[in-house]
Amino acid sequence: MVKTNDVMVLVEAICGVIRQYRAAKVVALAHEFSDVLASWLTDEEKRLVLETNEREPGYCATHNVCDPNMAMLEAFTRLFPEVTLERVMNEDAQIELWEQAWNVAKEFKFWWGVTA
Repeated sequence: MVKTNDVMVLVEAICGVIRQYRAAKVVALAHEFSDVLASWLTDEEKRLVLETNEREPGYCATHNVCDPNMAMLEAFTRLFPEVTLERVMNEDAQIELWEQAWNVAKEFKFWWGVTA
C-alpha cells in the first residue's frame, strides 16, 4: 500500500524536475535568441545596445537596431519547431517562456563578449 507521505515526496520530486526542465528551456532559448541577434548585428550595434541597456534598464535597446521580436521568433522556431506562431503568440506558457528568455538574455548581456 502506498502511503500519503510517499506520494507527496514523489509529487515534490516530479515538480522539481519540471522546474529544472522549464529553467533549461528558458536558458536555451535565451542563448538561441542571443545567437540570432549576434548574427544580425555589427559589433558597434551590439555595443550601442549594451550601453543603452545600462542607462535605461527598463527598456531593451535591441529595438533601436532591429526587430528583436523577429529574432526571438526565429530562435523559438529553431528550438521548438512543433510550436506554431499562433501558439507562441496566444498560449500563456509560450508567452511566459518568451519573456523569461528575453530577460535572461538581457541580464547576461546576450553573452556577446562585447564591452559597453
